Amino acid sequence: MSSQSVVGSVVLSGVGLSRRSLRPLLGWALAGASLVACAAPESNPPGEVPIVLRDVAAYSGQSLIHAMRAGDAVRLEADPRHPFEPNAVAAYWGSFKLGYLPREATARLGCPPVCRVGDELPMGRIVTAASGAISVTIVMPPWTVARMGE
Repeated sequence: MSSQSVVGSVVLSGVGLSRRSLRPLLGWALAGASLVACAAPESNPPGEVPIVLRDVAAYSGQSLIHAMRAGDAVRLEADPRHPFEPNAVAAYWGSFKLGYLPREATARLGCPPVCRVGDELPMGRIVTAASGAISVTIVMPPWTVARMGE
């Protein structure tokens, strides 16, 4: 018999795994691995913050948009060396930099101090990718949501 644990919008499936046996694995995964969330694109369960990245990689990103799929993982990293925004958070699809989260979004996410240099959390996923804009849903780790008081 298989069991399923849902945490936020991250689904872990296994054979004969209990919630208790998944806790260490989940704690490690949320601490640094990029996970792909499995929620329906149109839903935003608690702990998810929808963000639209505008002017996505206007330089070379437009040629990659056709390869992006709903559910693809997005890695976020703080970028304090950004020339105009010390609280900037860059979004990456694989090794390709999509661009930066809007200033309002970084304020809502609490970046910094939630996002520190090199952090890959909160995680994100692509919801839609179309010419000119990519909708990314940020999947907030439980400790971040609790810290924000939501």
